[in-house]
Amino acid sequence: MNNNEQVLTDIKKLLLDFGKRISPALVVIVGFICGFAVLLLSLLGIIANNENLQLPAPSANIVNRANLAAIKTATVRLSNSTADTVTVTAEVADTESKRAQGLMNRSSLDNNSGMLFVYETEQQASFWMKDTLLPLDIVFIDANSNITNVSANTVPNNTSNIYKSNAPVKYVLELNANRAAELNYSAGTKLDIKIVQQ
Repeated sequence: MNNNEQVLTDIKKLLLDFGKRISPALVVIVGFICGFAVLLLSLLGIIANNENLQLPAPSANIVNRANLAAIKTATVRLSNSTADTVTVTAEVADTESKRAQGLMNRSSLDNNSGMLFVYETEQQASFWMKDTLLPLDIVFIDANSNITNVSANTVPNNTSNIYKSNAPVKYVLELNANRAAELNYSAGTKLDIKIVQQ
């Protein structure tokens, strides 16, 4: 028997002797740990080598924080307000697409909520109620925040009636029907309008 054969025989004897001394439970545990390590390393290798691996896109129902930060609101109240003066919180429609959409297809609107249409410059404004499900008050407001006129209790989902400003306006506020009178909003009333970025 040469030296190499002798070494292999000695190793076999040592392994057999070691196998007799350790408990079967320890063998199972060591085997499980080794198997888990091999599986984990395999998965990491697959992920590292797969350039096309992509995470699923977020659901459309999840609000993107960047988009949330872009939402503008405004507060509107009488300029000579007191502690008990109602403040209306309005969504701001300050782009062409937002103004075109307006409150269309909304089935409800909170009593102290609305939509504030903001124009780049003063202009004649006209509105219709196409696909608008709620009767509204449309309050036309000039650049000095003075109400020029109010079209009250508009007819829902109607395209034959056109509601217009009596003068060039910078803002138009839409509220629930009859809410303008309840808030004492009428022609000549000065408002305090504050637009905020959330």
